[in-house]
Amino acid sequence: MEVGRDSNAVSGGRFLEGDLPEWFLFELLHRLPVKDVLRFQSVSKQWRSLISEHSFPDSYISRLPFSERRPFIFHPSKNQVIDGDDGIRSKYPEGHFLTLPTPKIKASKSRGPGYYFRTLGIDKGFLLVCWLVTVSGELSDYTIYSGGFHICSGTTHQRLSLPPLPPDSSFTKEGVCFIAQVNESRKVLTSFKVIVLDSIPLNGCFVVNIFSSETGRWELIRVPFQGPTTLILHSRRPVVLNNTIYWVTNERLNHGSSLGNVQRRLKYFKKNEEKGREKTWLKVWELQDDGNSWCLQHTIKFDDVVDGDGRIQSPIRIWKVVSCHPSDPNVMYLDLGREMGMVSFNILTKKFEQVGPHIFFDDLFVVEIPPWPFSIPPSLMSVGDHE
Repeated sequence: MEVGRDSNAVSGGRFLEGDLPEWFLFELLHRLPVKDVLRFQSVSKQWRSLISEHSFPDSYISRLPFSERRPFIFHPSKNQVIDGDDGIRSKYPEGHFLTLPTPKIKASKSRGPGYYFRTLGIDKGFLLVCWLVTVSGELSDYTIYSGGFHICSGTTHQRLSLPPLPPDSSFTKEGVCFIAQVNESRKVLTSFKVIVLDSIPLNGCFVVNIFSSETGRWELIRVPFQGPTTLILHSRRPVVLNNTIYWVTNERLNHGSSLGNVQRRLKYFKKNEEKGREKTWLKVWELQDDGNSWCLQHTIKFDDVVDGDGRIQSPIRIWKVVSCHPSDPNVMYLDLGREMGMVSFNILTKKFEQVGPHIFFDDLFVVEIPPWPFSIPPSLMSVGDHE
């Protein structure tokens, strides 16, 4: 689409026609946050026609400054983005936003205490959410499924609901994976899968429920496994890479290990603390192409780590490894406790910058939201509507 200036359309600073000159409207829309651009499709036929042009999203993305493509840290319990300056907020500093459409299932007093709505997965800007409930166990409290799954777009506010899990299914929030496939040129969701691992293996097998948009139903699979029965209950959130699910076992609540997917490479992070000394080490491994061996890439001593202003921060102790950067293999996110909060750490420069507050006992998402949202087409919306 070529946009030229029509000198006859403007006189004395006023537009003579009912519609704006296309060149002016084109420039105006490229300077607005994407949430406003989408909303302004209802202004007039001219606005809707220009925004729905096949080339408009790519043109809009090409003009975005790099600062608007940075990752965001998402709090799954509060269903909000964490901002380093103002704490927990539901609005991006640049004007983009990620708020959830309200599902038809409402919380009520009849549900009793402990029920809450939580994000369990994020991929390509889509969120997998559902109702959970906290139950008191013999050793500790744990979380189980209580209501249907929903797939939401935080930008377009589209939502579809999945059919309920088969009866007697149970899982914890750490045992759920969400995979979305999109068409980059058409900017639409093409398919998705939700993978739910049962809380406790039974009779030497994991019970795995998989929902596929292609079949529109849940499929139950039993996977033989020899291991501890508390494997999923005390693990961190799994990572999906090359059709394989990876997770860390037996971590309980010390948050000493973490997995991450960086440019389709699996990373494993492990913190070590010297007993009796205020000192922390961090080791980073990468899974090799054979899928059976790990290569130690970095051993980081936190004696000489500095912040963005070059000031020495000593002593440094990692409260937990939050995540790796989604696309930069040299950056990871660490929680350094109440005083220092959450930071991004560059392995090469050994410098960190504060990005958010300390979050107590929650598995956060570090995600890159697409600069132009993918929509849910009618063909997939029909997969939902099960309420």
